[in-house]
Amino acid sequence: MKEDVSRATVDRSDNQMNFYGNQLNYLDTFYRIGYALFLIPSQLVLTKVRASYWLPPLELAWGLMTGEHTLLAAPRPRPPADRQDSWPPCPP
Repeated sequence: MKEDVSRATVDRSDNQMNFYGNQLNYLDTFYRIGYALFLIPSQLVLTKVRASYWLPPLELAWGLMTGEHTLLAAPRPRPPADRQDSWPPCPP
């Protein structure tokens, strides 16, 4: 992920992702903090549990979190101007 964000910055597509000011630095910082916090416990678990038992639940959790984020962050379509009674109701 870090490389993807850095590449996007070099390609100047960071404006397309709506990163302004220090937001890209915050993203990088939080990513590295989360990586460091969870790396050591995960490695400790791998000393007790086989990787074939440990990695599938991690992949499943990652997929569920990604799907939930997609549902929460997806833009909602606005109804046409002539149809204000469309379902689901969209905020003005």
